[in-house]
Amino acid sequence: MLNFGCQSSASKTQYTKSHGHKVAGEKAAVGVVGGRLEEGYLLVESLVSLVIFSIAILGLVATQISASKNNLSALVKTETAINMSEIIDKMRANRAGVVAGEYDLAETDIDDKELYPSGATTLVEGDLESWRESLFNTAHGMSPKAEIACTNLDCTISISWSDSRAINTDDTGDTAEQKAARRFKFVTQVNF
Repeated sequence: MLNFGCQSSASKTQYTKSHGHKVAGEKAAVGVVGGRLEEGYLLVESLVSLVIFSIAILGLVATQISASKNNLSALVKTETAINMSEIIDKMRANRAGVVAGEYDLAETDIDDKELYPSGATTLVEGDLESWRESLFNTAHGMSPKAEIACTNLDCTISISWSDSRAINTDDTGDTAEQKAARRFKFVTQVNF
């Protein structure tokens, strides 16, 4: 005698195991196929579908993380281009400082704020200080470096940084060549 949880004790259903025929006057039971009762298949199907669903969700999460890293890389590139335009505009406004070579800046590490004294006393010092501060805020933690080299009115401005976040790698233990391969560099040549 089988009793399914959804049936009352008054409507019990009996089956013969050899042929799967219903006893006269009784209702057909759910889950009986070919004379055998299928127990637990719903649970197994549910678990399999849950595993498939979980794998799909993990794939979507990985895609979202990758997209976020690439968006960060694109944001840094955009803000660096803006910072490049900022210093070019400041140099155009102070052409005499460019001719005098006051804007020349050897390649320096922007992450090390101790290298830069605060409290600029000249226009050029103020321009360079605000520019380095903007670069620091843009690419802090990405080892940003900046350089300005002018010959007369021809200037080359370079900004570089490590783009390892976007390509899912860690710089730890890498050789200098491997680290250099992951550096992104903007270079602009301007004639004032």
